Amino acid sequence: MGRQGQGELARIGGRTAAGDELTVTERRTAELVARGLSNKQIAAALFVTVKTVETQLSRIYVRLDITPARNSPHAAIRRPAAIKP
Repeated sequence: MGRQGQGELARIGGRTAAGDELTVTERRTAELVARGLSNKQIAAALFVTVKTVETQLSRIYVRLDITPARNSPHAAIRRPAAIKP
């Protein structure tokens, strides 16, 4: 990828290099979940569809090793330790 492409990815919050870190978009989504917003409210705040939010949350759950059998996913994200700076 050229410099222009890399610059554009950085500008719009493209994926990070590490596989277990949240992307900028995933972090924004997780922060809104942590504030207690519903998927519909998050979608409106980020100007995306509810389906996009659900997809982002699925990725977040995998990256943070959150499973519905162990925890309520939204509750787990609301814990401060779940979202690392």
